[in-house]
Amino acid sequence: MNKVIYFSICVLLLSIVMIGCSSGGTTSQMQYGAFEIDRVEHIPAFSSATPDYFLEKNIGTLFTVSKDGFSVDTADASEPSQKEVTYDNVTYVREDLEDATGYKVMSDSEDTGFRIYYLDEEVWIGHYSWYGQNNDAWWADYIFGVVPN
Repeated sequence: MNKVIYFSICVLLLSIVMIGCSSGGTTSQMQYGAFEIDRVEHIPAFSSATPDYFLEKNIGTLFTVSKDGFSVDTADASEPSQKEVTYDNVTYVREDLEDATGYKVMSDSEDTGFRIYYLDEEVWIGHYSWYGQNNDAWWADYIFGVVPN
């Protein structure tokens, strides 16, 4: 099987497991700080970009995770789309997964679509959106492997 297809299927299955395993409590065990993109873990199969191209265009993006806030700053990205998106009054809702811990980023009790995953020694940050004819499919827009800045 083609490695790209195999990888995409694995990430899709991981996404389905992550969505289905939500436990709902908040936690204080977050890793706060600034994170920069290191690699692309997932982009949707329907994306017109390859993972390498997507990485090239987004390298330089900075995610900041703090106790009460979460931001995405693309000012230094190769191809910035917005200067900065900041969420205040943030809570991180823990999602226990089979081999990882995930956190749903909530702002004023609204789901931002962002997720933070801790897998062994790795940190992943992703964004999810509703898709489909009736906006009835929850899909990962991207998942990046990130490293402390």
